[in-house]
Amino acid sequence: MTINYENIMMALNVAMVGAVFVGTLRKNIEQQKASNEKPLNIVEEAKNAAETAVRYAEQLYKVDSTIDRKAIATQYAVNIIKALGFEITPRVAEIINGAIEAAVLLLPPTKKPENTQNNTVKAEG
Repeated sequence: MTINYENIMMALNVAMVGAVFVGTLRKNIEQQKASNEKPLNIVEEAKNAAETAVRYAEQLYKVDSTIDRKAIATQYAVNIIKALGFEITPRVAEIINGAIEAAVLLLPPTKKPENTQNNTVKAEG
């Protein structure tokens, strides 16, 4: 097995961008709360979080096609919603899942990366 350092570096860069995004998001939320602006709407925030999370998962998939994009997008969206100060209840989880499904439908078709291993099992015979 050969190690593709370029893919590893790209994955690390994507992860760092995600961490910076969440940190900036928290700062903006704190500023919004301090300025007494309009209260946050969970449906609108879940939609925005899902769109960001789905794009994030797609970027990771381009580096490693073995990842579970839905699981990554869901966890990323949950992290964003938590950063906004919302509790993840079953209803909020349902809203997030629906928003992720909608965001996925808006994506263009994704081509499988060419530099990944083919893990297909072939029948002998």
